[in-house]
Parts: sequence; C-alpha cells; structure tokens
Amino acid sequence: MVKISIISVRCPEYVSEDGDLINCLVRSSHIKGEYPFTAYRYDCEDHGREIWHRCNSEEFGPVKPYEAEASLSVDDSIFQLPEEYNEFARFLDKVNEENSKKSFLSMGILWASKLDYLMSELLDAYFNINPSKKKSYKTLNDKVDACGDLNLGIFPSSMKRRFDNIRVVRNKLAHEWDLSIKDRKFKEALKDLYEQDHSATFEFIEDLDFLLQMILSGSCSIAAMEIKNKIEYFKSKV
Repeated sequence: MVKISIISVRCPEYVSEDGDLINCLVRSSHIKGEYPFTAYRYDCEDHGREIWHRCNSEEFGPVKPYEAEASLSVDDSIFQLPEEYNEFARFLDKVNEENSKKSFLSMGILWASKLDYLMSELLDAYFNINPSKKKSYKTLNDKVDACGDLNLGIFPSSMKRRFDNIRVVRNKLAHEWDLSIKDRKFKEALKDLYEQDHSATFEFIEDLDFLLQMILSGSCSIAAMEIKNKIEYFKSKV
C-alpha cells in the first residue's frame, strides 16, 4: 500500500469527550487540495493514527478543547435514509468492511453481484412503464448495453464506459491471483476510472491497493447510486 504523506494540518479540534476524535483540515499526498478530516486515535489506517498523534502532541498548535453542545437540538429525521435506500446502505456497510480489510477479491465480487442485481431491478422498473419494449437480458454486459444511448436510452455512454472498465478489473480480480499494476489492460481500466470519476479529488498513484481501495470502489459506488436513483425515478412514474 502506498505511504500517504501528510503535508499540512491546521485547526485541530477535539470532537469527543474522551479525546479519541480530532477534527482538522489536512493536505496530503493522495488527495488534491485541503480537506476536512476526522483523526481517530485507533484508526485502521496508518495516516489516520499519525494525524491524531501529531495533533494530540500539539505539533500543529494547541488543539481546541471539546465543547459539548447539549443545548443544540437536532432533528434526527433529517439524517434518516428513505426506506427504499436502507437495504442499499446495509450493502455499502458490508462492502466497505471488505474494502477496509483490503479484501479486494471479496469487494470486487460483492460489487459485481450488486451491480448486476441493480441493473435487473432497473430494467424491471423501466419495462413496467414501457411494456412494449420488454426483452430478456442475461448478462450484466447485455443489461448495460440495453440501457445505453443506442438502445433504451436510460443511460449516457459514460455509464457504459464506467462499466466496461469495472468489468475488466473485476475479471482480473476473479481469475488472476498474481495481480500487478504492470498489467497494461488492468492499469488502463483503473486509469480510465480515475480520469472519469476521481481526477478532481485524488492524485493518480500507481499503487495497486490504493487504486482498488479508492478508485475501483468509488466508481462502483457512483454507478450503483446512479442506477438506484433511476430505479426510484421509474417507480415514481407507475
């Protein structure tokens, strides 16, 4: 895994009474620009623990004390997901668990299975309001092609491009044990996902773990949310 270098940290502030969480603004080697970060004393990632320890030692100046805001009333309903997204949220918890453990084969298989299921659900929702166009599609690739610009017109060509690259990476994960970023087709697929979905946020780092953990999983999430939103749109038209 690539070593993430911390370039700068400012405005550290304790946000838990026990001091285990510190909010701050960070610049690092893998993300473009400054971004908010919550450093956790027991973070599973090295850079998260590093930021916490360096903040706690006041390397970046005094840490603002924790202030309980007991008088602040928050409407919890604002943060509740709609019922139709609850199952999807549980799936994200599971796939993120595999991702955090760097179990990339499991993560890739989970995403491929979920995307296939979502595409089937999308076509069913579409055919419910367009029964004359109903056809049967067996493979994920067939379903993606059917939803493209030249067929049903559900998605623009950018979605097919994303799926083509995801499929290349998923097949490599499923069928090759000795993966390497030196594999031209594998690298090109990951690089194209980066350019399509992540170039405004992340630096492109030629590290296999980083590209699978951040780029592949991120692009799968983008694809899944676009599909899920389309499903709910079509269901609303019934």
